Amino acid sequence: MANRLGKWPKGRRGSKELGDGSLAPKWGQIGLAGLLLGSIIMLIASSVSSMQVHQLEARQILAEESDASALIFVQRESFNTIVAINDWSDGIVTTRDVQIARALLGQRLGVVTSSGRTTYEQTTQGYQNSLPRLDALIRSMTSVNATQREEFTKIHQELLTHFREQVIHLNSKFEKLSRSQILQVADARAVAEQQQAGLLLLILFLGIGLSVWLAVDIVSQYKRTSRMLREQRVTLEDTQRRVLMLHDLEEAGRGWLAAVSSGVKSHLVLKQMKDELTKLMPALTLDFITNHKGEIVLVTKALTELTDEQKLVTARVQEVIQIMATRDESQRALEYQRDFDPLTQLPNRDMFAKNAEVALRIAQRNQRVVGMLLLDIDRFNDVNSSLGYAIGDDLLVQVAHRLTVRTNAHEQAARLSADEFGVLITGQDAAAVVARAQSLFNDLTFRTELGGFPAEISMSAGLSLYDPKSRDTTDLARCAAMAIYLAKAPDERRGFVIYDREKHESIMNTWHEELAVRNAMRSGEFKVYFQPIVDLGNGHPVGVEALVRWERPGFGLIMPNEFLPTVQRAGIMVELGWLIIEDSLKAWRNTISHLGTDDVKPYVSINVDSLQLLEPNFADFVMSSVQRNQVNARSVVLEVTEYTLVNDPVSLEQIRTLRDFGIRIAIDDFGSGYNNLGQAHQLPLNILKIDRTFLPDPVLSPKSIKLITDIKAIAEGLDLAVIVEGVETVAVADALREIGLRYAQGYLYSRAIPEDELAIWFGHASV
Repeated sequence: MANRLGKWPKGRRGSKELGDGSLAPKWGQIGLAGLLLGSIIMLIASSVSSMQVHQLEARQILAEESDASALIFVQRESFNTIVAINDWSDGIVTTRDVQIARALLGQRLGVVTSSGRTTYEQTTQGYQNSLPRLDALIRSMTSVNATQREEFTKIHQELLTHFREQVIHLNSKFEKLSRSQILQVADARAVAEQQQAGLLLLILFLGIGLSVWLAVDIVSQYKRTSRMLREQRVTLEDTQRRVLMLHDLEEAGRGWLAAVSSGVKSHLVLKQMKDELTKLMPALTLDFITNHKGEIVLVTKALTELTDEQKLVTARVQEVIQIMATRDESQRALEYQRDFDPLTQLPNRDMFAKNAEVALRIAQRNQRVVGMLLLDIDRFNDVNSSLGYAIGDDLLVQVAHRLTVRTNAHEQAARLSADEFGVLITGQDAAAVVARAQSLFNDLTFRTELGGFPAEISMSAGLSLYDPKSRDTTDLARCAAMAIYLAKAPDERRGFVIYDREKHESIMNTWHEELAVRNAMRSGEFKVYFQPIVDLGNGHPVGVEALVRWERPGFGLIMPNEFLPTVQRAGIMVELGWLIIEDSLKAWRNTISHLGTDDVKPYVSINVDSLQLLEPNFADFVMSSVQRNQVNARSVVLEVTEYTLVNDPVSLEQIRTLRDFGIRIAIDDFGSGYNNLGQAHQLPLNILKIDRTFLPDPVLSPKSIKLITDIKAIAEGLDLAVIVEGVETVAVADALREIGLRYAQGYLYSRAIPEDELAIWFGHASV
């Protein structure tokens, strides 16, 4: 086997060489190794001792640094106090601000550092002496008028200058504290390092000698074997290098792609690629340049022609660059779509709002006036409906083009919605802004051709000006919207309106209230409460009337007479009516149907507005809601006014449909239409409710008793049940009972209460 490996000595010769001890350690080598080991042990012991000393020194230095940090904070707060006094002199801050600065300085002076001393004890004697004089100065500042501050400061300038010098001298205090300790530490460290350096030199010489001695023996014995393996090693290392390079390239490529996909900026990805490729393949120099089209171009530099490995690297880099370019292009497109209108290429509403914020900040800094001009194309819907949306888009592009070419570099135009545009105008004063807005408005009245037909385009415009008392872009936009609303109002038709706070404040308040009720509808702030209707004979409840309340955050419970007019103006009365009907029927299914006695199940009575009855599908909605909530139709009463039934045939027909379905109908607030009672036999009624106006006093007068008696007699003749509203006293209830009336409701029995309190009230009333 030895012969197959090379020229190995034959027979006993090889055994003799091994037996001679040519490879065994010599006594000199053993002694040298022992000496080297002893030196290493001494170095370790010295290092351990030095580390312990250094730790003690470090703790002492940290204590000194803590003292220095405390003095630095004292110095900073001292300067802050001086600055506060100067600002007080200039009228920038108040005396209270100066006192706060002095209080902060006092906190710093009371800090106890790791050395066990307060920062006050570490300050100089001059600083300590000047501090009481400064306190006396600050106390006397409270009696100084604003006009006397500057003169007061000049009088005490010498004191302030002296205090400032003492603050500056704190630096020398710290230097004196730490200089001696640092010198001691440096001397001790130098001695330790010299000792360790000597040991290291000794170890180095011993190690070199031993290593050379051993190396000569080893090299001489294994020289032949090394020569045989060298060629194989070169081949193996080359193969290994190629494999590792490909592996590293793949790892780096995954990292580059991950950075691209995670949104890292292109220049950072390129820097990462360049740094990693420099380590991966130093012979290949890569650079990245941007051409005139904005594209990233890879430039390669090599000493010779590119090898296969280098070509592979450049191909991988080019692939990543292409992916990154595609990503950047997509991001630019998305950012543009986010901030700009795709049709007109103008900024959109979000971008306009951001620009408005910037314009206001600049105006506040430069004391300039900002105007927000909103423009709306007149009769734009007519263009869309008569000529088509493509022609409408063409008109929008024309208007956008005119705005673009007529606005200057200090003005910003945008498309805010379908046919609404906005322009931000900045000027020296309000008159300049108004004049500029009027000029832009005039330029946007022009003749053009739409769909082959001549057309004259006009605009409606609203302008609001920046008010120093209201530095809010939302307020500016809302005022501009109010102005353009007035410009398009049928009763004004003025085309160009400038918002006037005093003139238009009432309209703005109305808008706010209408917006509040609309938000209340969306957020569920309108709640249905229920007022019991009782039997006058035994006081037991027979039904409940559903009444709407507004649980307005920050205002509490709002009664209907306070918000229903606003609901009507906002045009959501019908929508609110749907909500009340649906919630009332759900309450009957979930709660009311389980109350009362086995003989008498209470019904729910719901008020219906005249606008609801004009809806063609009102009857269908009520009947489907009754069926959907599984409510007995006889347990539902709809309360309507006699005026609605008599004067509107559509409403009357829907009421008849609902009555045929099984729902009972009550005529509400009876009294104002008393003369129409003669027509009551023609109406689909079941119940008559006498209005509370017939009960003006705590005790019924003879006249009231006579009127109520007559109404009762007529109602009984028409087979109508009678309910009296507004009963508040026992005397009135007794008088109604003597007249022969059976049912009543009012505060005597209960106010309107939430659904979750009905069960408790019914339990007490049935006892």
